Amino acid sequence: MAITVRQTTPNVVAIRSSQGSQAAASVVVKKATDLTIESIKNINTAGIQDGYALLYDEDTNQYVFSSLEASIGNLDGGVY
Repeated sequence: MAITVRQTTPNVVAIRSSQGSQAAASVVVKKATDLTIESIKNINTAGIQDGYALLYDEDTNQYVFSSLEASIGNLDGGVY
């Protein structure tokens, strides 16, 4: 299987996977110049704050912004 990536214009990239002469899949990716996080489907931006992370909420089938809280117990090794 071969994968080819080709930039067709400054804002468009074409990706194609093929096996022999048969194309298995192909996709064209275009850079959006006016895209905002609020305009993407399935993203709930209510209550967004600086430092929040984008997480997937399986119960609502949406991506939501939330703070990440973690409790660090004993650390054994590593670089600090």
